Amino acid sequence: SHSSYENYIKCPRLYYLANIYKDPKTNNKIGSTSPHMSLGIAIHNVLEPLAEIKAEQRSTINLLENYKNEFNKFRGLIGGWKNNDEEHIFYERGLEMIKKVQGNLSGSSPNLGEVREGVRSEKEDTYILLEKSIRPSLYYKGDMIPNIYISEKENIILCGSIDWVVYGEGVVCVLDFKTGRNEESEESNQLLIYKKLFESLQNKWKVNQYAYYYLESDQIKYKNWTEIEVKKRVEQMTEEMIRVGIEIRDKRYDILWSKDDKYIEKYFVKDNFEQNFKCKNGARGCRNCLPYEAIIRDQSVYVGQGNYGQDLWSPSPGGRG
Repeated sequence: SHSSYENYIKCPRLYYLANIYKDPKTNNKIGSTSPHMSLGIAIHNVLEPLAEIKAEQRSTINLLENYKNEFNKFRGLIGGWKNNDEEHIFYERGLEMIKKVQGNLSGSSPNLGEVREGVRSEKEDTYILLEKSIRPSLYYKGDMIPNIYISEKENIILCGSIDWVVYGEGVVCVLDFKTGRNEESEESNQLLIYKKLFESLQNKWKVNQYAYYYLESDQIKYKNWTEIEVKKRVEQMTEEMIRVGIEIRDKRYDILWSKDDKYIEKYFVKDNFEQNFKCKNGARGCRNCLPYEAIIRDQSVYVGQGNYGQDLWSPSPGGRG
């Protein structure tokens, strides 16, 4: 996935602890909570289900009430807040984002960003989440998150959940919701991963527009990539993810290849493979892996289970003010 790939690039030790390690007491993976993560999940849980609802019915949904219900799941230590004041600040930040989206759905927001021919209607007061969307159920019916092979021989699979796909006359736009204040890096491949996944899971639609929806500033920003540029970037991204996938795999397993060297017959877990995933700072650790090191050193507080069955821990063991 994009997140596990980013974990490995940031710090191999982070990748090991977040994506491989299991608590020997529970046999579950572990996760470290944080305010930004909690807010992001709550917002996404409010907005993403709208894609399954007909465009003309979305304005009838009470997003504010849905947000309150979703945020309530992260009240207290499970949200990773340092104290009650921080929890309240993040709650209010998210509430303002949802209010803007609710206003856009009712057509009362003065501006949602650049109007692009084919993506928006001709009316300037029509906004992107009121456009037709391609429902996830139309292109993926699996029981896990969407996934595809990017190398069958090497057994490397790419997976990820696509936030939103806008559908217009001659236009298919992948849209990613952003709850942070910083703009996404020009080097990010998130939207291209969406394209790769979406187009590989079905053969009816081709993506030709790419956008980020910055919820706090209520702006949609498009990537002005040419078709040639997109093709080149997707090829480079795929090659890099296969390379990293193989590197991770070979640190973890010994492999028995078929006699004709065309496919992998069996994996054998390497002895002490954990030693192959070390932080670049050595035993001192880095800001990426240290929150997870705190968990396995019993320096965090257990707060419950996450959506995927992982044990969640709060980095705030000192209690709440």
